[in-house]
Amino acid sequence: MKILVEVGRQNKMESVILQVAELAANTWANVTFLGLCPSPEAVNDTAENLDASRSIFLSGISDDVSLYAAHKAPYKLIKLENGTWDQQYEGSARKDLRFRIRYGNPGKAVVTEAGHANADIVVKGSRSHQHEPDETLKKVVSQAPCSVLIIREETKPQMIVCCLDQDTVSQSSMELINQLVSLYRAELEIVGITGAAGLSSEVDRRMASILSYYTDRNIKAWVRLVDAASLKTFVTQTEKDQLLALWMGRESLLDKIFSRQRIAGLAANAESSILILR
Repeated sequence: MKILVEVGRQNKMESVILQVAELAANTWANVTFLGLCPSPEAVNDTAENLDASRSIFLSGISDDVSLYAAHKAPYKLIKLENGTWDQQYEGSARKDLRFRIRYGNPGKAVVTEAGHANADIVVKGSRSHQHEPDETLKKVVSQAPCSVLIIREETKPQMIVCCLDQDTVSQSSMELINQLVSLYRAELEIVGITGAAGLSSEVDRRMASILSYYTDRNIKAWVRLVDAASLKTFVTQTEKDQLLALWMGRESLLDKIFSRQRIAGLAANAESSILILR
């Protein structure tokens, strides 16, 4: 797995970074931290922020897991083109741990880096009830070419509510949910979407297959059926101690019901953490 972590300009997001560290160690992920720089003159401050984030990340990796570089190492900034810097550390490791700085529009910077890094998932920390709308979050959710995990910094989910399109959900998506259940030690609720004729035999079969996937891994999972006409209301009422996972693949029913802009608005305004699976 390739994880891209956005590091805000002022907030080191310690709790979010520690969660990423545990997820990365469990999946042997390659990780890139992206520092968002307001101007070229602020690049050194951004580099210091990234260096602090690196220390937090490595502190969350068990000494028994020798995947990444040593804790303390000097770094140098390599200026690239188009307002981009590489922050390079000495030493080698089994898995990649990279640090990149970009300045310019924050949302565009994250989306661009997600494509450059060929990321499987972007992780962004956020707080609910912010005084100003998080335009960066909206842009990342609506335009990122990969999955996006929005972690509310002030809480950890006790329940993962998974709205999966039972006909098209991928194995990698189910495995990521598995990893998040383990990370948060959370319960899992699988939501099946029904139509006017109720639950079709094909969807029923696929639901049983998904449920079996998790029970075989000793994950306690609940099943809930939600009518497609009520889905928008159900999604917007997710509670603060839950993580809402939505499968938004090209063939997904959810992708047909929710536009990308609507999902972006939901992610920006919801109290819960949200995972957009693509």
